[in-house]
Amino acid sequence: MAGFPRSGSHTLAYALESLGFRTCHGQEIGRNVLGTHGALASALQDNDIDAILRETSTLRCNATLELHAIFWQELADASPDTKFIVLLRDFDSWFDSVVAFLNGMAPLYRYPLRFVPFFSRNFDMATGLARYRDGMTYEGAVHYLQNPATEYHTNLLRASHSQFHELILERIAKEPERFLALSLTDGFPPLCDFLQIAWEDCPKVDFPRLGDRTAVRTVGRFLRILEISLYVLPILLLYSAWKMMKRAKTFGKVKIG
Repeated sequence: MAGFPRSGSHTLAYALESLGFRTCHGQEIGRNVLGTHGALASALQDNDIDAILRETSTLRCNATLELHAIFWQELADASPDTKFIVLLRDFDSWFDSVVAFLNGMAPLYRYPLRFVPFFSRNFDMATGLARYRDGMTYEGAVHYLQNPATEYHTNLLRASHSQFHELILERIAKEPERFLALSLTDGFPPLCDFLQIAWEDCPKVDFPRLGDRTAVRTVGRFLRILEISLYVLPILLLYSAWKMMKRAKTFGKVKIG
């Protein structure tokens, strides 16, 4: 896949898996950032194309989506036999999806959750990707992840989105055998044709619509509860310790009396 996250990659992943591909999606990387996908997460964070290719191969994935897609130009040059499926989405709906996702995940990008290794590694990967895609400084990437809907970030991402569309449409025109612009409403036929999958092996159904907004809201609520709990816990512990000390002093006075 070439393009930006939040462009329908869950649906495309399902379609590719239905055709027998082993996919590697950003959510899978995030879930396993301290385990099986840790080296790949580091490669993505460091924008290291050779390491991205190597670690993806180690995981035996032959179809990558979402996070890899940010590096589509470098991956296309480094791997000339690779094909790219392009999901184009208008800026407004795409940006709304990005803001909803980042707002849901906002507790990850703040303390105290950033002290937790799992969340910290995901945060580091996200800042590395934002810096690469949109030319941000580290401080700018942190501010973007915490406040994505500012006027500055809206204009910055609009420019990145527009530039991507211009570049990818030019590449599609030059190399139609390697680049396919796909709408999720097109279904399997153009995808099978592009990937040279026999018609009899091509599913005769529409793509399912696999949005994750409900899941993002659920996870976001959990993270906010966890964030508040981590702030409240030290206060409760201090209060409990104070009560125990007060009780011990009272008990000591009663015993002496």
